[in-house]
Amino acid sequence: MDKNALNTLKTLTGSHLFREATTVPIDEDRFVQSEAIKREWEENNKYCGLGKFAAIVALGCVIIRLLMINPKPLFELVPIYVYLGVVVSMVLGYVVILFFALAFGFKARKATRKKSLKAHFEASGVAFFERLDDFSVPAIRKVNEDVQLAKEGDADALYRLSETLLSGKVLKANYKMAVSLAALAAELGNSRAGLIVAKAFNHDLYEKLNHHPDNANARDIQKDLALYITWLQKASQLGSYEATRRLKEMGTKATDKVTPCSAQDVINTVLDTEL
Repeated sequence: MDKNALNTLKTLTGSHLFREATTVPIDEDRFVQSEAIKREWEENNKYCGLGKFAAIVALGCVIIRLLMINPKPLFELVPIYVYLGVVVSMVLGYVVILFFALAFGFKARKATRKKSLKAHFEASGVAFFERLDDFSVPAIRKVNEDVQLAKEGDADALYRLSETLLSGKVLKANYKMAVSLAALAAELGNSRAGLIVAKAFNHDLYEKLNHHPDNANARDIQKDLALYITWLQKASQLGSYEATRRLKEMGTKATDKVTPCSAQDVINTVLDTEL
């Protein structure tokens, strides 16, 4: 590892931005305790919320029954295509009503169960953690291990942290830190990380943010063809098949626009800070 990369690594992983982004929101002990409380509640409340679900579905069925008419009298009064159109429209209408009844029923059941579970946590004296299903003991341990390895300059760990921050499952989604860590991982030899940075400058990562509206600031990263090509070339040199394919598809255009850009340059730009 060269001196510049080492200094960038130490500065980034020692910053409060890194600590905030890579701190798992629930520790292992609290997770195990919360899991036990949730399991106990589920065993004793298997049918919680079913009453509301059944009531809403029953209401939907009643509405369907009230709207139901016998189309047979129309058979001899209108052309067959009109008659069939009426029948099909009626059936589709009933299906739509039943669909919405089921959807609202499931939603009401879920809300009732969540409210009851939250009350059970409060009664147990433990703070309720809503995203419990996104976690597991191995996942928590793996992220904490990756954080430690990343501080030591492990390129693969930096890449995994970047992917974790993009997914928003164990760690809160943080697009800018994800791209920063990917740039550093690429500089340390990880080809997949280089592709992440390239995609960031081509606005190809947005599909990963569909479920993370709080990460709209990802669009602060300006689309830049020259930097996109630069990082594609870096990823290709490191062995990325996809980066090589993209460069071939671009043809001579990929050699016309190249801008020198280090991991430190990316981090300074993305995080709007000087390392």
